[in-house]
Amino acid sequence: MQRSRRAAAASAAGFALRALRSIAGLVCLVFAGAYQLRVMTYFLPRLVADRHIWPAIYYGFWLIAVCTTLAVLAFRQDILKRTLPVLILCALASALPFVHEIDQITKIFFVAMGFFACAAVLSVLVDPLTVLRISALATVAGAVICLVDVLFASGRAAGLSIAPNVAAAALLLGSSAAYLSIPARWLGYFLLIVGAALFVTLSKSTLLAACGIFAIVVIGNRLQRLRFPRFAWRPHTLVALGLVAWIGVALSTNDRFVFATSNAYRVFSNAVPASQAARSTIEKAVTLASADPDVMPTEALIAEIGRRSETESDVNSISARWLLMERAWLVFKGEPFSGLGFASAYALEPHNTFLLFMLAFGPIGLLVPLAFLAVIAYPAIRFKSISLSALPMAAFAVLMTSHNMLFDPGLLAPLAFGWAGAAVAGAALADQRTWPGSQ
Repeated sequence: MQRSRRAAAASAAGFALRALRSIAGLVCLVFAGAYQLRVMTYFLPRLVADRHIWPAIYYGFWLIAVCTTLAVLAFRQDILKRTLPVLILCALASALPFVHEIDQITKIFFVAMGFFACAAVLSVLVDPLTVLRISALATVAGAVICLVDVLFASGRAAGLSIAPNVAAAALLLGSSAAYLSIPARWLGYFLLIVGAALFVTLSKSTLLAACGIFAIVVIGNRLQRLRFPRFAWRPHTLVALGLVAWIGVALSTNDRFVFATSNAYRVFSNAVPASQAARSTIEKAVTLASADPDVMPTEALIAEIGRRSETESDVNSISARWLLMERAWLVFKGEPFSGLGFASAYALEPHNTFLLFMLAFGPIGLLVPLAFLAVIAYPAIRFKSISLSALPMAAFAVLMTSHNMLFDPGLLAPLAFGWAGAAVAGAALADQRTWPGSQ
């Protein structure tokens, strides 16, 4: 009798676990498609316009995701222990904004932290390598859409992301998180397609970061005498030539892309002179407005930088970004400890996540992005793997050049999936005596 009860209990527990795993897999699939691939962007207007069906679907999905996550944490103590650093990080990061008024930006941050925690926990339950391959498919799909978009876009390709820089950041994070999970025979094609898509976004900082990360990973593995899979050069060369031809077609048929490409080169080459000219103009304007020519009030300087930055993006986008970062730094120096809160800090557009959190919460706010970097980088440090370091390097690059990453589930999805893969299967991913993606 007792044996039959135990068998029935074990059968019920096994069924419940399989059901949880199936639901978690579907949630991760939606996370990758709706958020990382940004299909959700095209459903948001319906969510706003329709007050009945679409909100029920949206909030119903989130209810399922949260309840499934809580059930996993309650019944799987091993997963709770493994994901505890992520859960603590998200909880503490979500507690910090309560020192200021809860505004709309803060609510978006709460959703992003909940998304990151759910994605990390559920991908550990399902199978991190499988989820990473789904993330890789989302990355490739986004890259293909960008390559198609360049034929029709008004300049730079953005795909489903709307903003080209966001599309580039998503491609960088997605490829850095998932490339180790890809079977060896497909890795070269994956890198070629994503690299071509990165190029057509014309995001200069992201392109530089991608080239740097690729060089560090390749050279680091060569120095450690770890081998990459051998590529069949003929088909890879054909694919590369096909991508070059595709971009050539875009350059010959899309005048706006031609202008955007030439403008990107001009902006990059003239960034320093443009910044010096803008700085000189700002200093002259503030000096003329000041009663004492030797004194440059910080408030007047901040105001003049704000006025100049409104038009500087038409002159040189890199120079405009430097001006915005300088303005944010000057504001922080004026309010070094109390912080401004998320809404005021976000309105200053610092284009740097570290600076954004310092503006919002003072020096203690710097701990939030640093803690995220530490959690993402820990598996690479633990396994002493250059290959696993691609994701933390990509995350650092995006944190340095954007203030959106910790608010955007589409950018957090590959971070969560990549962390889960590295934390659970890090030993296999770090061991390149055989290519991990082939296992």
